[in-house]
Amino acid sequence: MTDPQGNTVTKFTYAGGTITSTDLTPIVQADLISEGIAGGVVALDNYLFIMSKAGKIYNCEVGQIDVWPDLNYLTTERAVDPGVYLAKQQEHLVAISSSSIEIFYDAANPEGSPLRRRNDVSFLTGSFDHKNVHTNGEKLYFIGSSRLGSFGVYLLEALQLTQVSYQGIDKWIADSLLTYKKEFILTSGTVGEHYFLYMTSVTPDETNHRYIPINTAVLDKTSALWTRFRTKVTEQEGYDQAFPLMSIAERLGKDVGGQTLLFMDGTLA
Repeated sequence: MTDPQGNTVTKFTYAGGTITSTDLTPIVQADLISEGIAGGVVALDNYLFIMSKAGKIYNCEVGQIDVWPDLNYLTTERAVDPGVYLAKQQEHLVAISSSSIEIFYDAANPEGSPLRRRNDVSFLTGSFDHKNVHTNGEKLYFIGSSRLGSFGVYLLEALQLTQVSYQGIDKWIADSLLTYKKEFILTSGTVGEHYFLYMTSVTPDETNHRYIPINTAVLDKTSALWTRFRTKVTEQEGYDQAFPLMSIAERLGKDVGGQTLLFMDGTLA
């Protein structure tokens, strides 16, 4: 597990019904820690891969999570931009930077990084915050921006990139980020035959290490419709109350299960 905010790497081991944790921060390459850890961690072909904010993808020795040789890394090169999130899709590594996306595969190189870049697929669209990236199986959603600077919600699936937001959603994202200084958290879930992506604007509560949710937009990917999220929880438990980060996903799932979504074809207003 990586913690980009705390800049730490932790290994969790399960044995005999007990989970133990080991701090790998002093063990991984020193440059990875000094450059800052990006979001995400990928296990592929008996390697563990972690990306730094400098855009370098570091890996452990094959089959040895506690061994991190100094030369085991590869640098993203599609654009000169900070690393944001590392994910896996179709046995590939997906490196999301602030203004680009690169795809890598295991080329079984005998020395250094085993990775090789795919020159036939890359994108000049990126993300700017690891919290704005959400993976669910082979679906990878993120709030990002193009080279022109316009915001949007994107889906990377089967190594193909599609924008799934429309102008009204994009404007709400821009206003929330730039004018009101909010952040976003993404999560998802399935109800019946419908797959939902939830996008919540939040205010960080640094004192209590939690987030205060403000508004939530929902994409029903099955019908390709956006709606504003509505709840029927009691006033005492309403969205005016702060609750920990993980509880946001739990609360959204509870509300969807209770059929409290109001579908609208139009803006969030």
